[in-house]
Amino acid sequence: MSTPDKRAAAMSASANESAFRRVFVVLDVTSDHSPAMESAASLAAGFDAELVALFVEHGQLEQLENHPLVRTLDLPTGMGRTIELGTMRRSWRAMAHRMRRQLAMVSRRYRVQSHFETIQGDVVEQIQQQAGSTDVFVVNSSGRALTRRVRVKSRSHTMGCNMAAPVVFVGQRPRQLRSVATVYDGSPLAKKGLQTALQLTTRPPAMLTVLLVADSGEQAQNMQQEISEMLRERRARVHPHARRITCCDTSEIVHVTRHVHASFLIIPGNADYPGGDDINELTRQLDCPLLVLREGRQQEPAQDNDDEK
Repeated sequence: MSTPDKRAAAMSASANESAFRRVFVVLDVTSDHSPAMESAASLAAGFDAELVALFVEHGQLEQLENHPLVRTLDLPTGMGRTIELGTMRRSWRAMAHRMRRQLAMVSRRYRVQSHFETIQGDVVEQIQQQAGSTDVFVVNSSGRALTRRVRVKSRSHTMGCNMAAPVVFVGQRPRQLRSVATVYDGSPLAKKGLQTALQLTTRPPAMLTVLLVADSGEQAQNMQQEISEMLRERRARVHPHARRITCCDTSEIVHVTRHVHASFLIIPGNADYPGGDDINELTRQLDCPLLVLREGRQQEPAQDNDDEK
């Protein structure tokens, strides 16, 4: 029979386990992959996790080769030409080679183990089949700019909105991690978000802000007491700042996140929030990566952004 000391030690060890053991970064030709790869490597170092780069080939395009009604459009010249599968494959191989080299450089800089994979077909289904409970995916939310006014919609962002796994949405090159904010509503995913935030604020030391979703001051105090007990169990040496918000509203979350100068935001996902439109709006307004924690649910397809084609 275990003693109280042994039970406490086991609880502490379990609580301090890494939230994620593999960090997947999804790369494709429709987005600038550098910010996502940089953010993924930083997370892999913080979680002591393996970094896996997934290069997405657009397999559906092979079916359009030599189709008389399908042509590629060259911007900004506006010249059209038929699709040539050989040319596309050479272009994909060249891009995959550049991404592989960049992955090697980033991995050495952050001192993490990494490897590179190429996938095609039903990408979301393939990714979710190999995703475990301790995996997180990183996608770039900003599509590739073709001209000053035309931007291709990021395919990896759309895939991230439709995944059931935890996803980090990166809108721009991440800043140094000095402040982490996490939304807390008392749910199991919110507790996982707090655990994740604690790990991120440990190496290197960073400030932690907890956004308490509470209808009243009394409910907020109960949440603070609950969080304090969790921190004692984990023997955490972090003293988080608490900010009360009345609901998981995009505008309120953005306002508080900016006010505390957070360089990373964590939100627990549920059946209603955040959906594809909410994620689009958050990534548009935030200047930091956004981690949406999910557990075994399929997202509604995200809507296209108004300023993207």
